[in-house]
Amino acid sequence: VFPERLKEKLRGRFYGYSARATPFSVDFFTGGAHIRSAEFDLRISVPPDQHRDIVFYFQENLDSAVEIQQLLRAAQQGGTFYDVGAHHCLFSLLFAQSNPSNRAIAFDPDRDVLQIGERWLEQNGVSSQVVVVNSAAGSSRVAPGVVTLDDIVEELRLPPALVKIDVEGMELEVLQGARETLRRYRPMILLELHNDLLELRDQRPAEVTGLLAGIGYAFYDADGKRLSERSVANSVKAVVRVSAKAG
Repeated sequence: VFPERLKEKLRGRFYGYSARATPFSVDFFTGGAHIRSAEFDLRISVPPDQHRDIVFYFQENLDSAVEIQQLLRAAQQGGTFYDVGAHHCLFSLLFAQSNPSNRAIAFDPDRDVLQIGERWLEQNGVSSQVVVVNSAAGSSRVAPGVVTLDDIVEELRLPPALVKIDVEGMELEVLQGARETLRRYRPMILLELHNDLLELRDQRPAEVTGLLAGIGYAFYDADGKRLSERSVANSVKAVVRVSAKAG
């Protein structure tokens, strides 16, 4: 049996998350969940088959819980959120629920998981605030089922205040298709850099960090401490979660 201190390191290396205590408490009630931290008090409708999502994102995964705190703080400022790799649309739901004037654009190529997300959005009364795009975001529209953020932002005329990228090794392509948007609107980015999967695709994490640094972005950890581009690109973690902000 592995000692807990070794399990912690293995989770960080292979799964990219910490199992330390998160800032949120979760209490389920019939049809929903009451989620609290020192800073936030949330009540959302949660069907029984989505309880696992809530437990994972708010309690089991410290990095995700911290990322959600960053999202909720940004949501209080208002604007439009681009959720790239939306899965069940939890982040879009939280952003939309924070302010009735907020909008979210949720991207995912998997129709089955998006349908679960759409039902969840409807149950929480925020469907009208969220545009669901059943496509992957990439570097061009040449491939079927792929759109670019630049094209979608231009089409919808909704400039982003915040972008979340969780695309399991496709980070470089998403950013290549968003260059004009990032240069023009300078949104904050919540980036999950999947170093292990990038390497499997013969790409280097430094290509991702270099693209962002080249258009004026700097990197920060969950506590707001500035990180060097090199330290992010050379991390030994399989998954690195950082925020990127334009200078």
